[in-house]
Amino acid sequence: MERKELGQILLEKGLITIEQLEDALVRQMAEKKFLGEILMESGLVTKEQILECLTEQKKADFVDLSKVKGIKEEIVKLIPENIAKRYNILAIAMEEDRLVVAMAEPTDIVAIDTVRRITDKRIKVVRAEREQIEEYLEKYYRETADLSGSVSALEEKETEEEKVDVQQLMVAAENAPIIKFVNSLFIEAVEKRATDIHLEPQEDKILIRFRIDGILQQIPSPPKSTYPGIVTRLKILSNLDIGERRLPQDGRTKVKIGPRDIDIRVSTLPTIYGEKLVMRLLDRQTLVKPLDTLGFEPEEEMTYREGLKKPYGMIIVTGPTGSGKTTTLYSGINFINTPEKNITTIEDPVEYELSGINQVQI
Repeated sequence: MERKELGQILLEKGLITIEQLEDALVRQMAEKKFLGEILMESGLVTKEQILECLTEQKKADFVDLSKVKGIKEEIVKLIPENIAKRYNILAIAMEEDRLVVAMAEPTDIVAIDTVRRITDKRIKVVRAEREQIEEYLEKYYRETADLSGSVSALEEKETEEEKVDVQQLMVAAENAPIIKFVNSLFIEAVEKRATDIHLEPQEDKILIRFRIDGILQQIPSPPKSTYPGIVTRLKILSNLDIGERRLPQDGRTKVKIGPRDIDIRVSTLPTIYGEKLVMRLLDRQTLVKPLDTLGFEPEEEMTYREGLKKPYGMIIVTGPTGSGKTTTLYSGINFINTPEKNITTIEDPVEYELSGINQVQI
């Protein structure tokens, strides 16, 4: 049976009109948001009403995975391993532009929305036994389940001149498990809304931490033997010198996760146990916002707007890492960016390219 769309369910319940639905769908195309988000922002429905309709929408047919023929590995792996195992969700087929996924809990809205964002596809949910899903996940992801078992240990051959075998590092960086680990690292960081990723070598292990809401939080780390390959992979992506390990370096790269373009600033710092890497993640969709969406109190927002309109003066924005300084400043510049104004910025570094602005890196 064909699953009803959310808008259809809301119409049938009399919660919105056809005109309101059409307006919301136009906004959805322009703003790339979920329909439920737009309707709640417009004050047309409550969160509870949306959840009730989504629960009804997610009522799914049951399938026996052992009787599903032709499950393709490339379809399964459209969902990264860490996401698939976290939410116990298995991609089993494509039906036109929809990805069919099997779940033990078809009403898990967070899991469905996460997979929709990452794959940039519409999702059709079917229900399956939890044990079957776990069995198939283990089957299809077995070859990448253990990073340490798949990556050859890299021997550190350091002489007095600290010569680096660049060819060995290149080979390690192109190892498939290394590439998949780095990709999953970015996906998980974006999913958790992290602003920074810290990779820190210790004497006998690696620490990987995400900065979320200004606080560093540790996540599971790979074996230390894989660290040279991971660092080299990140250096290659950022156009850094993979043979230089004694001096700090700065670079940048871009990744696309679903429909979202993420700019990543990469900094390396030599330590006694190897190179520490810090990556700053900048989501282009959220970096420049209208001033009324920044979270200011009304009086503070008015003060900021008035300050931006003055012909001269200084506005100082301070706060800890991840508090929104860059977003506040870029949104302010975007607010005053009009054709009759000539605006020049001096930045260290340029974190986001603004159209119509003369940006100077120092």
